[in-house]
Amino acid sequence: MKQGILVGCSNNELNTGIKNLLEQNNYYVVDTCLTGNEILRKATVIHPKIIILSHDISNSIGLKITEILIEDYKCIVILLLNQAEKSYAQRKYDNPNLYFIVKPVNKPVLLNTVEIALKVDRHIQAMNDKIKRLEDDIDSRIIIEKAKGIIMEKMNISEQAAYERLRKQSMNKKISMKDLAVSVIETMEEL
Repeated sequence: MKQGILVGCSNNELNTGIKNLLEQNNYYVVDTCLTGNEILRKATVIHPKIIILSHDISNSIGLKITEILIEDYKCIVILLLNQAEKSYAQRKYDNPNLYFIVKPVNKPVLLNTVEIALKVDRHIQAMNDKIKRLEDDIDSRIIIEKAKGIIMEKMNISEQAAYERLRKQSMNKKISMKDLAVSVIETMEEL
């Protein structure tokens, strides 16, 4: 599966080498950059899935750019740095969208890191989608419970009878129980 990757290293030879390696392994490299400002500009326009960034990119500090890219652009950053910088960065940052590779870049390590980052990203997205669905389900249940309470009080019927009444009307009107419950609540609030 092709993913949009932006590569930013102050060394054009390293940019080209990383780009070629990724493309040979069926990844889509959208562009390469030589400066931090160029990376930020292109990230704004391109919205890459992954940015591979050298810590020593010219006219910027790689860690500061990394913070901006992760927080503002919500992308995965693979930061290339030396061992001392890696130790510092690992202590300072704990983010599932940030990965470290010690220079010199080892081809299998880079490819594995890209693949792992994409898998983790897909997993996080799936979990976020599940959380959203569960939150929506809870919101719906709260609204339905409120409508059931109104129906129980107004019609002096049991909870089960109120639920069955909502369910039957929902089916007859071909609308969701939540939408019907909202209508019941709004109608009662207007009185």
